[in-house]
Order: sequence, then structure tokens, then C-alpha cells
Amino acid sequence: MSNTSTDRRPVIFHLITGFQVGGAEKMLARVLPRLARFRHVIISLTADGPMRAEYHRLGLETDVLGFTHPLALGAWWRWQRLVRTNHPAILTTYLLHADVVGRLLGRLSGIPKIVSSLRARFRQANTPRLLPIARWLDFCVDHYIAVSEEVRRYYVKDLHFSAKKF
Repeated sequence: MSNTSTDRRPVIFHLITGFQVGGAEKMLARVLPRLARFRHVIISLTADGPMRAEYHRLGLETDVLGFTHPLALGAWWRWQRLVRTNHPAILTTYLLHADVVGRLLGRLSGIPKIVSSLRARFRQANTPRLLPIARWLDFCVDHYIAVSEEVRRYYVKDLHFSAKKF
């Protein structure tokens, strides 16, 4: 891991829901070590998990906010400490819970760029309750990255996300 006091590379925060083993978490482990131009800090919104050890093995920095509910004040304070210590240039969010919370945290903390990584389509009958909130918070996002053209079309056509942000 890098020494944050001497490492002058731009910092990217990667906010994920948790450190469990999943597609987004594995993708971060494969891709981030190859992007050495930036200092990456992977932050779990909720709890620790097995991927944290893998990230450390790869030399990536991690932290856990510990959000158990929206009013978890300790998690808010940890976030503010991370922002003050690291001065991130970009916040990238992965998965719906981290998308919603990250958009708010990023804007309220003054992070210059917020990028949302869209990784899945949702069936209409199984659309998560947070999806309308994510759509409403579109104004917080500077850019969307869709995992595929099909996912991009779904978010633009079916969910009415801003096409110019893709």
C-alpha cells in the first residue's frame, strides 16, 4: 500500500456495497492494479468481507464505512475523515446501494467528479425500491459507465437516465 503522505497521484475512491465476493468486487481486483497512474481507495459501504484481504494482497487501499442504516453517524464521520485525508478527485460507485449513498456523499463532500458504474438490468416486477431514488439523483452524477450497450440502452430508454452522461 502506498504512503498517503508522500504519494502524489490523483486519488480515486471506489465505493462498493461490501467486500463480499461478487462480479464488481472481482472486476476491481483485476483492473485497478493495472491503473497505476492513480491511487485507488476501495471503500465498503457496509461491512468487511473476504475481498478486502485480496485487495490488500494486490497493494490496494481499503476502508469500511459501516453503514447499518442511513443515520449511522459513525459512518458519516468516517467518510468525512477519508475525504479530508485523501482529497479524492473522482468517486466511482458500484451497485445500487453504493450508487445512491455515494451520489449524496460525493456531492455533499465536494468531490469534483462522480462516476456511476451501471452493471445490471432489473426486471420490472423486481425493480428495487432504490432505483427511482437513483434516477432522481441523476443530477449528482457527472458520467455513467455501463458494463454493456444493452445495460446503457436499458438505463436511458427504460429508466430515463440522462443519455448525454454516457
